[in-house]
This record gives sequence, structure tokens and C-alpha cells, in this order.
Amino acid sequence: MGLPDNFEFEFVSDELDGSSVGEGGVVRPRYNNKLTLAEAIEENVLSRVYLGVHWEFDGREGERNGRRSPNTSAVPSHGWPRFGARFGR
Repeated sequence: MGLPDNFEFEFVSDELDGSSVGEGGVVRPRYNNKLTLAEAIEENVLSRVYLGVHWEFDGREGERNGRRSPNTSAVPSHGWPRFGARFGR
């Protein structure tokens, strides 16, 4: 059983964390946002459409797949294979 849609967490940007340094040595401001799991899924689906890397139906199918297998990890337990290993390098 996965997390409920109303599970709440705080998102903190990797780049806008209040300590990373941007152009000209300026410390970037901290961006954090409290979200529910359902809100985060929706933002993720739509952000990929706005970026132009997916159609909305792709994101919705990804959401359905994720909900069907909530107890599985996206990363194999033994880790990802090295790229060259697939090609005999």
C-alpha cells in the first residue's frame, strides 16, 4: 500500500535552497512549498507538458502506472547498470 493522496511534505528546491550560489556569487533565495502527494503529482505532470517533453496523456499514464505499483522502487535494488556494461565495454 502506498502513501495516501493527502500525505503532506515540504519540498525544497535543490538550486533555490538558500545556500547555493548563482551567477556573480549571489546566494540564491530559498524556495520551499508544502504540498500533498496529489498536488505534487499534478505539478509534476503539468510541468513536463510546459517544458515540452511530454504530452499530458503521457503524464497521466505515468501517474496510473505509479498508482498501480506503489510498493516498487523506480531504481532496481542492485542499482542501475553502468551505461557501457550494456554494450560490452
